[in-house]
Amino acid sequence: PEMDFDIRHLEGSVIDLLPWTELKYGHFKMSEKDSVSLLDFSNFSIESADGKVDADFMYYITQGNDDSLKLKMDIKNLNPSRIIQYEENDTIPEILDAVIDGKVHCDLTLPVDSLIKIKSVYLEAEEFVYKTKEDTSQFEFLELEVNDINFSKLTAPEVFSSLTAQSNLEAHGLKTPLLQLEELRLILNVDQGIYTLIPQKSQFYGKEEKGKLVIQPFAKPPEYHVEYSIQEFPIE
Repeated sequence: PEMDFDIRHLEGSVIDLLPWTELKYGHFKMSEKDSVSLLDFSNFSIESADGKVDADFMYYITQGNDDSLKLKMDIKNLNPSRIIQYEENDTIPEILDAVIDGKVHCDLTLPVDSLIKIKSVYLEAEEFVYKTKEDTSQFEFLELEVNDINFSKLTAPEVFSSLTAQSNLEAHGLKTPLLQLEELRLILNVDQGIYTLIPQKSQFYGKEEKGKLVIQPFAKPPEYHVEYSIQEFPIE
């Protein structure tokens, strides 16, 4: 069986989670085959968080197994600080008050027995730009693999401060105000909102480098801890 819908206009919000969002248009098809249900959202044009997202979503529901979600998005002028619906007196980290542009492909595996866990995420992004009031960072290509994602709270602003996950990140053509790298690989682990970055491969100084960066962006004030060592550091 199949059902098709052409959506001309929808708008609304999710209390304590998502801001006011407007769906300009899109196509929705629901079908089932071999015990797999498919929810296919195509050509969606969405405006929210001061920006616009053109997206395709495919959600697979398999009886007795994990669900999966595949997304393709073209993001323009999206402000991440407005994605989560905060209260007026909430403190928002300055790094989230930014504008995002880029193309994103994402695959998620969702366990059937939990609403606050994500089994895995695989993400690819191209031509990605992250612009704050003071700085602009960008990369040509990024690959991110995240496993065992858990949110102990789903209400704003505690969502990301309660995050736990393990991930690997690879980026090419990275440009920030402080550095430019052709290639960067690192491990990113998160434990209850404490972010630990461990470089695996980089070209900061062209020598062997070891260390880690621990960030607590939701602490008041935010806390940063750096441990880094370089063998045969060149001085000219």
